[in-house]
Amino acid sequence: MNSTDLQGKRKNDPSNRFKIGNDNMTDYVMAAIDIPNQNSDVLKSRFEELETNYLLHSENSGELKGAQVLKGKKFQYGIGSMPTRETRFYTSLIELLMSQDVKLCLVTQRKTASIITQRLHFWILEAAKREKVSYITLAYTLAKYATNEASGLVLQELQNSDKTVYQILSIIKADLRRFIREHKNVARMQLQNGAFSDVLKIIGKSQNIKTNDTAHSGEFEWGKVDYSLSLWLEERQLLGEDDSYRLFLDEGIRKDVFSSEHYSDIREDCNSKEIYGIRIADFMATIFGKMISKLALATLYNPEEPGNTVYLSEEWFFLNQEQLKLGHLLYQFSMDTGLQYSFNNDTFFDDAIALQAYLTYVNEFSDSEHLKQEGDGFEEFKIYQQMAQQRFALMATVPHYLGEDSEQAISAGLIKPF
Repeated sequence: MNSTDLQGKRKNDPSNRFKIGNDNMTDYVMAAIDIPNQNSDVLKSRFEELETNYLLHSENSGELKGAQVLKGKKFQYGIGSMPTRETRFYTSLIELLMSQDVKLCLVTQRKTASIITQRLHFWILEAAKREKVSYITLAYTLAKYATNEASGLVLQELQNSDKTVYQILSIIKADLRRFIREHKNVARMQLQNGAFSDVLKIIGKSQNIKTNDTAHSGEFEWGKVDYSLSLWLEERQLLGEDDSYRLFLDEGIRKDVFSSEHYSDIREDCNSKEIYGIRIADFMATIFGKMISKLALATLYNPEEPGNTVYLSEEWFFLNQEQLKLGHLLYQFSMDTGLQYSFNNDTFFDDAIALQAYLTYVNEFSDSEHLKQEGDGFEEFKIYQQMAQQRFALMATVPHYLGEDSEQAISAGLIKPF
């Protein structure tokens, strides 16, 4: 039996646009690590040695957190900004985890997308059923709009518990019309504007649907985490790995949201000072979460020049050899696992795919000087485009629309929550 530890972790000023919660991260990122029992003692000893050595040269004498290691300009351009000490700390940590056969599962959720899928959840299902369209495509398009194009007023009213679904849809409808009108001659946005026009038609025909949508939104959706973790554990069970785990939850995470039959024991409100695995999960959630956020903000288009695609700047590719090695390790530990469900994204998948594309591209280079010479934001973007198209095509395999028992099917785990 193994132990699994869990850490839940533009138009306006970008840092304010995504400020949902107590940080400026664009996405929620959850990291779960699976520690084999037989390796736990060795891992604990060596990990605590890493922590101690780092703290010897740190101003902070308390518990070491990922946010402390990667604070400020130490991560401005992702791993390309990491100083030597921080690079070596994370490199040593991931090498240690891999040597002890530790497994990682990541689940990402875009914050603004979570607002849409929570606030308009039942309306999306009912409207899709009525109009015979894909509910998952409708949810994705609305999430993309809220993430990249919605006005500050729309995001504000989506979180206003006094507003009804009808009122929110009226605000979205007016804002979508404004956006399409202002960008009708922008060639780069023609496909997007077409999708937005389809949403306008659906709202026009289905705005009066009465639903029981919650007024609460913008919270981390733990039901999606439970679903992703269950898939990860079931996939590994089919490969002959363990089928029983103890789950240790960081403070503030309730155990009643986890329903997998794979857990023999679930402990909530665990103190990370006492449970070293939770501290490791924090380091993983932090570096992947920060990289997702930095990539998302680095590729936002300039609203004054909406026709121009923004590629990553050269700083993202000016890695030294140690930073490049860390990039390889991040890719291997999170994505090159041979498993389908070790890296999980939400209905709005763009940010997660951006991380996957960047690490995939960096992993193609064995020499940092070659990367500096050949590293190209356009070439990296082509990988992103290909992955995004594949992911969108996969979305099309979801049933066109669901019948009367659609929500029951999602609740029963037959279909992935959105």
